[in-house]
Amino acid sequence: MNRPARSPTDDLARQRSLTTAWYSPPCDVRTWVMSITQAVFRRGSEHVDIKCVHRLYREERLQVQRRRRRKGVAVERRPLVEPDRPNQVWSMDFVSDALEHGRRLKCLTIVDDFSKESVDIVVDHGISGQYVTRVLDAISRFRPLPQTLRTDQGTEFTGRALDQWAYERGIELRLIEAGKLTQNAYVESSNGKIRDECLNAHRFLSIEDARSKIEEWRVDYSLHRPHSSLGQRTPIEYMRRSGIEDKEATVFYLQTALGRDQGQTRTLRALP
Repeated sequence: MNRPARSPTDDLARQRSLTTAWYSPPCDVRTWVMSITQAVFRRGSEHVDIKCVHRLYREERLQVQRRRRRKGVAVERRPLVEPDRPNQVWSMDFVSDALEHGRRLKCLTIVDDFSKESVDIVVDHGISGQYVTRVLDAISRFRPLPQTLRTDQGTEFTGRALDQWAYERGIELRLIEAGKLTQNAYVESSNGKIRDECLNAHRFLSIEDARSKIEEWRVDYSLHRPHSSLGQRTPIEYMRRSGIEDKEATVFYLQTALGRDQGQTRTLRALP
């Protein structure tokens, strides 16, 4: 079937559509170009059907590609059970903030679900799935890794990098249901305290300044701050009164208080 020849009206409409699209504002260009082009033709006493404008609009590819909503991973719903020993389940999540001049900060928070210890808070401008695996490898140099990692369905946690890393080490990755933040309540509670007691209380002049202040808060939170969920005890006191041997509790204290000072986890900053 032969296509009909292009009419002079088509050429004129095409030229007007392109001219109108060139000056289109940052809004829904689809609606804007078609309606304004139609109005331009009417003002010029030229009749062009809206279907013609729409066809030319598609041929010139003036449409805006809409981003498709990312679908969550289908997972089985599990009750939030409190572990009975340390290093059994860790929860991970992200908290965002900004430097004084506006550059974005991203904080990876890791919490032990049993003792409520803040295992680590890593601060950087961007954190990928590969970055998360390097953080966990750095932590493993001075303390055992958990049996289970609980996370939400962020792209950093559902990518191939973390999945392969966990498989090679025999660690279970436990994803919560999409949008069900209460299924990751331990780290969400910790994130709220980080926001109220640290991020909202300080102005960060540089990323080094942010790391220093957040790390100071993390050590105080893990060693000296009483937790209502632990009966107004600190994590180390809770471990000792829960039947954990004093020797293991002392190792826990040294790992938390001195791990960063010895530069154990700082090495990940220099990794590519």
